[in-house]
Amino acid sequence: MIHDNALGLMIPDSEVAHFISWSNEKLKDLDFSPIYKVDIIADAKDLRPEDILSIADASDLWGQGIDEPLICVHNVPITDGHVHLYGGSTLKFDLCEGISAVKFKASEEEFAKIDPGQGCTTVDIIGTCKRNTGWDNGAELIITDYEVTGKQEWYF
Repeated sequence: MIHDNALGLMIPDSEVAHFISWSNEKLKDLDFSPIYKVDIIADAKDLRPEDILSIADASDLWGQGIDEPLICVHNVPITDGHVHLYGGSTLKFDLCEGISAVKFKASEEEFAKIDPGQGCTTVDIIGTCKRNTGWDNGAELIITDYEVTGKQEWYF
């Protein structure tokens, strides 16, 4: 059955390599990096737990047609021993005093990339504001995406 706005495409097996090569050439100058429309941009040193909690506590405001706010936090320092991988898939570290950053479904590779060893890793984070309903009822940023922006080893 054919219907309006349907599209089908068939490439013979013998032409797949040529199609991939052609596509790579045509798309080589495009940037496929993720782009996020954020509502707040803050430096880690300027962020306060009460800021995260006030946004988290307004969760009844977003829903149908109103997106949950995204926040971008720049220059987050992660030092030796302050990043952990729990249960093999939950990455957690202190974003700044009184605020945790959490990424669910993280991999060992992500942990290794962000773990500073004996030093400091600096990251920029995109995430949503939550109240930790577990043991401390504190401020959390649930990580949507992050980028490692620096890494420095310390020598003793």
